[in-house]
Formats: sequence, structure tokens, C-alpha cells
Amino acid sequence: MFSAATHRSETQVFRFSCELRHEIDPGQLQHALEETLLDFEAFRVVMKKGIFWHYLEDASLVPEIRQEDRPPCGPLYRGHRPSLLFDVTYFQSTINLEVFHVLSDGAGALSFFKALILKYLSLGMEIPWEEVVPHLTLPSSLSAMKADSFEHHTTGRKIRRIKSPRALRLRGIRYPQNRLKAIRIHLPAKEALTMAKSHQGTLTAFVCACLMRAIWEEFTPRRRKKAPLVISIPVDLRKYYPTDSLRNFFNSILISWPKGKDLPDLEELTIWVDQELKEETRPERLAERMNLFSAIERNMGIKLVPLFIKNIALKIAYDLGQRKNTAILSNVGVIRMEEPFASEIKAMDVCVSTEKMELTMVTYGDVLSVTVTTPFMNPEIQRRWVRLWTDGGLSAQIACNMLDRRDEQ
Repeated sequence: MFSAATHRSETQVFRFSCELRHEIDPGQLQHALEETLLDFEAFRVVMKKGIFWHYLEDASLVPEIRQEDRPPCGPLYRGHRPSLLFDVTYFQSTINLEVFHVLSDGAGALSFFKALILKYLSLGMEIPWEEVVPHLTLPSSLSAMKADSFEHHTTGRKIRRIKSPRALRLRGIRYPQNRLKAIRIHLPAKEALTMAKSHQGTLTAFVCACLMRAIWEEFTPRRRKKAPLVISIPVDLRKYYPTDSLRNFFNSILISWPKGKDLPDLEELTIWVDQELKEETRPERLAERMNLFSAIERNMGIKLVPLFIKNIALKIAYDLGQRKNTAILSNVGVIRMEEPFASEIKAMDVCVSTEKMELTMVTYGDVLSVTVTTPFMNPEIQRRWVRLWTDGGLSAQIACNMLDRRDEQ
């Protein structure tokens, strides 16, 4: 699906960033990358076209780090020549890992990224790798890294079709040349969690409620009556089904506020979102979605369709699916490092390419990092989202990859 849905304005690429407390040594980073890849050979692959499917093929390519000189989350798959499906860059004190979603999802890529950061730091601190390995959870084997977890955990039970109506869609003037605006907000993690609990919800539920409230103001009362406001939230299935696979193993749930119904105050909305999250992540509900996804892949009629026709059909299916959500919220969770490495890291960030609006969040230490990416120039949704936190007494550090007059106000 990701390969078929890739185009100039939706590269299907996401990025992890790690800000250290010192300038990056390029030679040391290159050495660390080559060493790390020896433990993650599942990442040393290229994507090729078959008669019926794209497929991943082992390669002997050696990745080369480079200083960052391009916009975030640009295209990584280049069909005209074989290339690895990830990229490592650096700028000043920050290391970036960008990954094409065909290769892995956020949880799988994070395992690789953590190993890379620890390898880099251990080289600089002259700590033997044998002493670092206990800090990591490495896959048991190459075959385990490449395993199709959907196939392994699908039950094959009768599928109940999940119907979802079209959602409210964001509109506006887009940046030229398919550029993305990425606004990064750093909040104090402990205070953010306390604020979420004071609104009777988890951190994810409260962040989602704030996003819904910020987006709600974009729509006129007339448009609110025509379609629901829907936030799509990816769920890492590894939390529910054990696997060592680095390949994609997630599903998305939809938090949908009914059309024509007024949005309640923030606390009531947070409580409602929290209840919806609990309902949608019940094992039975997750199994339904997983079985539906696997049934499409196993369908013999689809398997035998030539790739060039299949790409058209999958692209249409992807676009129709995207119409069923207004925005996306992805919570990577808490990243933990142990000493002596933890104190060398200032913050972790994550962002993703999108054709609409996506809010991604990750916590490291006492920094909750939230990045909102969007192709739209108007920053009002982001501004309203931040104000919901600052009005509650939290301080926010904000950075942006591109500025215009409205951002400076």
C-alpha cells in the first residue's frame, strides 16, 4: 500500500531526530552506522518491482551519512536506481534518521535508531559494545526481523466490515514544490502529564482532544453538519501481539466526533476520547481490523492482478481511505536511555510526511516533543493547539523549519 501511495506530495517518509549535547563527528557517525547495520541487516534492502507486487531484496550497499541539506521527509525511493530505504543525516548537534514506510514502521525504526545513537555515543566514550548491548532489545535473528507479523497473528475469523463515512477535510493554500511546514513544540513532560490527568484522561487522549478543539474552529457551523471530525491514531500492535519483526505491524483506529453535534468543553471531550481509545484498542476490535487488512493481502484475485493495474487500484483505495480522517495523531511513547548515555541526549523528535495534518509526539526525559507537519501555510490550528497548553500554565519552546509573516506574529 505504501509503495502504491507514494508520490511527490506524499513521500511516505518519517523522521526520528536526536539532539545531543555536543557537535556531531561525521567520521564517528559513519562508523557507528556501518557497525549498527551489522545487527540490523533487515534494513540493508532495496525495493524492486515484480510482475504482481513490489518486493524487498537484500543488497550489499553501504549507506553514507551526509550533512542535512534538504527539507524533512523528502522522497527516499528512487525507482530508476537501487537505493537503501533509509537515510542518516546530521546538522550541528542533531542526528536524523529518515525511513521509507515500506521498510518499517515507527516502532521498528526506533529500535534501529536507538542502537545507532548508542553505538555513536559508545564510540566517543570508548565503551565496549558488549557493555552497551544489555541496554538494547535486539531481534533474535534476521528471519525474525523480516517476519510478516500480520500473517503470523491473523486469526482468519469471519470479517465484519467496518464502515466509515467521509470526514471533514482541511483546506487552504499549500506551500509550493510540495514542501512541508514542520512546527516543533517542546513541553515539560511531567507538567503535561499532570495537565492531562487533571482533565481526566491519558496524555494521548488529552493531546487528541486539544487537536480536535484546535481543528474544530477551522470549520463553519454549516460544514460541521455535513461530516464528522475524525482523528486517525496508529496503534503499535507489538504491545498486543509478541513479535521481533522490524517490518510494519500497526493498525489505525478512528476517533470520530459525530457531524452536527457541538464539541463539548475540553475536559468532557478528553473523557470521551479516553473512552473511545479504550474501546477501539480492545483485543477484539484490533483483531477485526488486522483480519480485514490481512484478508485484502491474501485475496487471490488481488494477488493475480498485474502490478501496474494494482498500483492504480491501491492508490485509489488509499486516497478513499484518507478521506475518512481529518488529521492524524501518532504517539511514539516514552524513549528511555540509561547512563552514561542518557545525560548526553537533550531531546528526541519525530515527524512525518503528510498531505493533510499530522501531529507526532515522543517523550524523552522531561521533554514532551510534539511536531505538527502540514503542507498548508495557515498556522492557526497549531497556534490554537499551543494556546490550550500555555493557557493552562505550561511553557512551550517552539521551532519551525520555515517562517512567514503569520508565524512571526
